[in-house]
Amino acid sequence: MFARIGEFIPKLEQKEEFVKVVRNEVLPILKKQTGFLEILPFFPEKIREEKALTVSLWATRPDAER
Repeated sequence: MFARIGEFIPKLEQKEEFVKVVRNEVLPILKKQTGFLEILPFFPEKIREEKALTVSLWATRPDAER
């Protein structure tokens, strides 16, 4: 299993919209990709921190690199 990490800086007031876009637009595209397993979003606990991370899990290295 391989992982890809994505770093995003959404505006704090748009956190819910970010999650909605990932769930409704990004996830369906990823599910069509060979070897895609799961996507895990991570948000900071502290309001001051702006970065959000996503970790996508893939079956093989070539799948993750594609």
